[in-house]
Amino acid sequence: MNSAEKRRCVEALRAAKRALEERGSDLESTSRMARLRWTRREQSLLDKVATLQNEAQLAALKQQRRLERYLVHLRGIAEELAGYCKSDSSTAADMQSHASDHSGPGKLQKTAEELQLVAAVFASSMLLATADLHALALGN
Repeated sequence: MNSAEKRRCVEALRAAKRALEERGSDLESTSRMARLRWTRREQSLLDKVATLQNEAQLAALKQQRRLERYLVHLRGIAEELAGYCKSDSSTAADMQSHASDHSGPGKLQKTAEELQLVAAVFASSMLLATADLHALALGN
């Protein structure tokens, strides 16, 4: 091989080396940009998940308060019925005259007890539902 051929061969190798270096640089830049895009996307999704968890927690608290108000209302009705049953006979007679089924204070006492039982079952259900909502909100 003469010196002119060697020089052309060396120049060709140098040109190939420059082309590979440029391609490697372009690939590295593309990789950095893709990594940056994925990092931003991941952060965006994590932010959305956090927002949804906060909204679920707020909804769970709101639902818990609503259920507690219903429970208080049911207990109030049950206590009122129990109070009517325990009042003097004149009040029981008044209640009996206003009752549609005219069943007397014994029936009202039974109804009050049943309503208290329903309130207790409702309270248990409320606690379980609230726990489920909190677990859902926390992502468990």
